[in-house]
Amino acid sequence: MAPRAGFEPATKRLTAVCSTTELPRNIRSLFVAFTPYNKSLLVGLVFFVIIIIYCSIIFRKAICHYMESKSSANNLVGKMLIASPFTLYGDVFYKSLILVLSHTKHGSIGLIVNQRLNHVQLTRTFPAIDKNTDPLIDMVLPMYFGGPVEPERGFFIHSGEYAKNLLFKFSNNLSVSSNFEIVKDMATGNGPQKSLFIVGYTGWGAYQLEKELMNNLWIVAECDQQLVFAEGNEKKWATALKSIGIDKSHFLPKIANC
Repeated sequence: MAPRAGFEPATKRLTAVCSTTELPRNIRSLFVAFTPYNKSLLVGLVFFVIIIIYCSIIFRKAICHYMESKSSANNLVGKMLIASPFTLYGDVFYKSLILVLSHTKHGSIGLIVNQRLNHVQLTRTFPAIDKNTDPLIDMVLPMYFGGPVEPERGFFIHSGEYAKNLLFKFSNNLSVSSNFEIVKDMATGNGPQKSLFIVGYTGWGAYQLEKELMNNLWIVAECDQQLVFAEGNEKKWATALKSIGIDKSHFLPKIANC
């Protein structure tokens, strides 16, 4: 078939360049391939790539919007996160119970309530105490591990009748404080009836907690104040599972063979 009118000179020039220039065979074939006959194919390919990029952007925005609406519709503030029975032994969150303090599209914050560390003398945690004259110098509190973020920060989870300088207040008669005033009130008998002293906290980035929930790393339950302040921290996790109808004995610590 003869070349179409108007395209022949361009084809001859391109062929002449490829034949007279010392180019590798694959590059020469590339020059010949993109003759005006295939220009429409090239335009179509570019257009297809643009459509793919545009659709991926739209899809990503849709996913973000879905995660945001799901986050706002299922706000977890004041809820208890129970670590999945499949969490590996040795993991920092193994058999953890976490009280969720904040849950927004920007991220989430929580405190582990069942990982006891030790008893601590207040002068080691609160440098504002005068070691010579302050009556708080001899006060000792049990200390809990709240999470791996900012372990130098201290928090008190306490019963809701104490209402001074609160950071968070929940409908289940629980509150959170982080002020030295609560320590003084506890020493004089004016503090909360029940409390836990916790150092550090657990944090998640934007939509990170939602992804972990989708991957079944956490089980959401209502927060029971009696469980938070109960004795026997090693039993709290199993008790929390049992409260929502899950028996820990139904899970194996390792992969089974069928």
